[in-house]
Amino acid sequence: MNALDRVVVRFVLGLVKHYHASLGPLSEHDIEVVLCLGRGIPGGTPTLAQSANVNAALAIAQSHNAFLFLSGGWTENGKKPGKQFEAQVMREMALKSGFPSGWIRTDFNAMDTQDSLEWFSRTRKGQGHAIIVADFSHVPRVRLLCKRMRIPILCVFPAYWNPSEGDLGMSFTMLMVRELAAAVAAFLPHRWVRRLRGL
Repeated sequence: MNALDRVVVRFVLGLVKHYHASLGPLSEHDIEVVLCLGRGIPGGTPTLAQSANVNAALAIAQSHNAFLFLSGGWTENGKKPGKQFEAQVMREMALKSGFPSGWIRTDFNAMDTQDSLEWFSRTRKGQGHAIIVADFSHVPRVRLLCKRMRIPILCVFPAYWNPSEGDLGMSFTMLMVRELAAAVAAFLPHRWVRRLRGL
């Protein structure tokens, strides 16, 4: 990890940990639904960020006896089917941990974070308090999208992983540049974003 990446990691971690500290203990809330977002499974192997998401979501769902919602689409950048879906790999991880299959809801069709949130908003209707688990680099954009889409949640809970080990196929700085670009795109009509992605 180069010097710029280290600076960016410290800055993002500082922001997210400040937000995290403001949440207070989750034990004080009656959480009934936990959404875990996909974050990459190149070659069918979960990234560090993906594993962190699932582990954090499982811990929360188990401690609160909550439903576990898993959303993540194709493995090859959403352009064509890969060998496995993110959601399928997450489901397998959850089942291996002993989480009951009847308490899992799975979305295989999400092409991006907004798709995942739209599915979650539709599917969770009639259920109680919810949180979303996202890796720490993804938290600011997920919070922005939830506010823009008016999705009522208790919080976006950050899952932590070690960026110094590489992971998502790019430098951490480039990852955050992409997050920033996607955050800006969140203010555009979603159909435009899908067309731009297909170019």
